[in-house]
Amino acid sequence: MSNLTGLGLDVIACTTPVEAISGAEIIITYSAGKQCAIIFSDNMIGAGVHINAIGGGCLGKTILHSNILRRYNIFVEYPPETRIKGEIQYLPEDHPVTEIWKVEAGTIVGLKNDQKIMLVDSVGFATEDFTSLRHVLKIFRKQSSLSG
Repeated sequence: MSNLTGLGLDVIACTTPVEAISGAEIIITYSAGKQCAIIFSDNMIGAGVHINAIGGGCLGKTILHSNILRRYNIFVEYPPETRIKGEIQYLPEDHPVTEIWKVEAGTIVGLKNDQKIMLVDSVGFATEDFTSLRHVLKIFRKQSSLSG
C-alpha cells in the first residue's frame, strides 16, 4: 500500500470481499490460484464500476462469477491466452472481447456511461497490467479534477 502514497487515493485494508468493494468505483482482483474460487457473486458488482482482473493466469483460475462477465464489455490483452487462462475461460469461444490496447490508444471508448462495467481480464503480462493501471489512474485523475 505504500506504493500508492501521495496519489490522492484512499487505501483501506478490508477483511471481507463485501467490505472491500462497498462503494468502490474501481475493483482490482489478483489471483494465481488454480481452482475456481468465486469471490464476487453477480449481485455484488453494480453499475459504473471498473474491474481489472489481473494475476497469474491458469486453467481454472476465476474470481468473478461468470454472470458478471456476461453483463458487460470485456477487454483483454491477448484473446487466445485469456480465453484459456483468464476469467473468460468459461464463456463461449465467440463471446465478444476487445483488446485493451485499443482503449489505451484512444480508438475505442472503454466505459461509455454509468450503466456499464469496463472489465479488463488480464493474465499476468506485467507490462500490460501496469499500463492498464496507469490508464485507470489517468481517468481517475481527470474525473477528480472535473468534479472537484
